[in-house]
Amino acid sequence: MSQLAYHGGAPITKNLLEKSELQFRPELERKYLLEAYDSGIWDDWPGIDSMAARFEKEWAEFNHSNFCALLTNGTHTLQVALETLDIGVGDEVIVPGLTWQATASAVCDVNAVPIIVDVEPETLCIDPQKVEQAITPNTQAIIPVHLYHRMADLDAMMRIAKKHNLFVIEDCAHTHGSTWNGKAAGTIGDFGSYSFQRSKLINVGEGGALLMQNEDHYWKVVSQRSCGREMKGGIKVHSGNYRMTSFQAAILLGKLAAHRKNADIIDRNGLALDQAIADAPGVKPLFRNTNITRQCSYGFVFLYDSEAFDGLDVKMFRQALSAELG
Repeated sequence: MSQLAYHGGAPITKNLLEKSELQFRPELERKYLLEAYDSGIWDDWPGIDSMAARFEKEWAEFNHSNFCALLTNGTHTLQVALETLDIGVGDEVIVPGLTWQATASAVCDVNAVPIIVDVEPETLCIDPQKVEQAITPNTQAIIPVHLYHRMADLDAMMRIAKKHNLFVIEDCAHTHGSTWNGKAAGTIGDFGSYSFQRSKLINVGEGGALLMQNEDHYWKVVSQRSCGREMKGGIKVHSGNYRMTSFQAAILLGKLAAHRKNADIIDRNGLALDQAIADAPGVKPLFRNTNITRQCSYGFVFLYDSEAFDGLDVKMFRQALSAELG
């Protein structure tokens, strides 16, 4: 048996994965940053030709969405989506038990109650059966999270939502560029919430965006992110300042240029890794719904049975596996 790469041997899957574009595009990002600086327009306001407005347009077009609004982060996007839907005191919102805490804390931030349900063990995404069992007369919305390496079952989510007259807010923080039956993540529910925090596929340190198809929702979101100021067809509301700067948006434009080339490569690499471990003892790829037409994963995730490896700690297993990828 050859020596493990972890101990200095040659990686056994060195050529398994396609090389992608560097996520960091300094030449483009510097160019856009200087354009933003020279313009003197450093905020994001409707009708102003800012770098933020430019990214909103390009991100909406990339996802074939009617509207996009940039916000300060992926927690505020969830909060503002809930506020736009008038969800608050006495209302319940169903969220998965496996997710970043912001999915549930955003519900608490609008004084609603997060109802936590379990995830499917084969996808790690919210379990549709558990969702339906958790619905009460107070339920107003579902927040399915497209977690790690898979998308939640959106056909099931939308079917349940339609049956019970509920809103759906897709948490897409982990899935920039994924598609379900050819439609972009975040465009199937009422809202798609994206994060651009530094660990994400497209990142700018901090930031977020909401995708939506309803124009009334869009103008209310723009009002909510702008201290509640009255916008087109809207009314003054109580809110805070959740606007992103044009400097952040300038960097995002550079990141998006790379991601346009990377999205399909990320999907193919994920499939290659799934296939590589499909018949290996002790590991199992996550179930991939046939409705997923592109999976842009936050990270490659699979199920691990330590007993098949004499109780080997999962951290050491991960280090050894990473070394074999070269």
